[in-house]
Amino acid sequence: TRSVTDYFLSASRLSPTSALATLSQKEPAMATAVSMITTGLANLGNSCYMNCILQCLVATRQFSNYFLQLKTGSSTSKQAKPKSMLLVASMANLVRIMYANTNTNSVSPVETFRGNSQQDCQEFLNFVLDELDTELLAATSSRNGSHNSAVSRKSLITDLVEGRLTSSLECQTCGHTSTTTSTFTSLSVPLPPGNTSAPTTLAACLDLFTAPEVLDGDNAWECPKCARPRRALKHLQVSHFPPCLIVHLKRFQYELRAGGDLTIKKLTTLVQFPERGLNLAKYAVNKSRNDNDINNTIKY
Repeated sequence: TRSVTDYFLSASRLSPTSALATLSQKEPAMATAVSMITTGLANLGNSCYMNCILQCLVATRQFSNYFLQLKTGSSTSKQAKPKSMLLVASMANLVRIMYANTNTNSVSPVETFRGNSQQDCQEFLNFVLDELDTELLAATSSRNGSHNSAVSRKSLITDLVEGRLTSSLECQTCGHTSTTTSTFTSLSVPLPPGNTSAPTTLAACLDLFTAPEVLDGDNAWECPKCARPRRALKHLQVSHFPPCLIVHLKRFQYELRAGGDLTIKKLTTLVQFPERGLNLAKYAVNKSRNDNDINNTIKY
């Protein structure tokens, strides 16, 4: 965490203590009052994986507005240590720097991130969201005096980007169905196989992600009703779409060479999607894929 927070450099820092004091008094609202940002982050060679994620997060108005409202407080909570707000305070500093530098095209990270080693932006995104969520939940729990209440499980991250995914398994012998639900902060969807030079669509990727999967042979499902392995269909659907949906494209695939070596290939397929009006209703639970009713829409 320390090396990541070093990335958020500011001449005037909001300290972890101040951030905690602000949250102890009143949690900022998730609103959309800020304007579109025009300042980016300079690439030092080893910071592009961070830059692309941070620029997307800061350009999300609900996200930025939350951190722009964090102000220096006059008191601190006795139930949470200031260091627990390290990334929250650092993110608030970064958002303020980027919105303050309206006359420049970019701001630069610290020199720690100069270099050319490859890193994974999806892994970095998951780390940032998880750490922010942990710090914000801890502050909210401290403010409410409980770590088990329903209120303590809500934060900016859960409200803004957390969705729910429903996985169903249906036995092809007896028809028994088992359903489980899990949360997600991003959907990792595959790219269609075949010619990578031909463009595809985000809808085609989501179709693959939610397409029924046959479980048979060594992967057969242990049906609790039949009490033995059975051929089954696995189906994924979204039971709750978040206000801001993050979609991760799986651009790396494994290939087995003639000599038995396993290699990784990056897919450069162009994925097209509408800037407005992306209707995802057919991927929701209990929505028919052929349902074109204008009243049954989930649009982004």
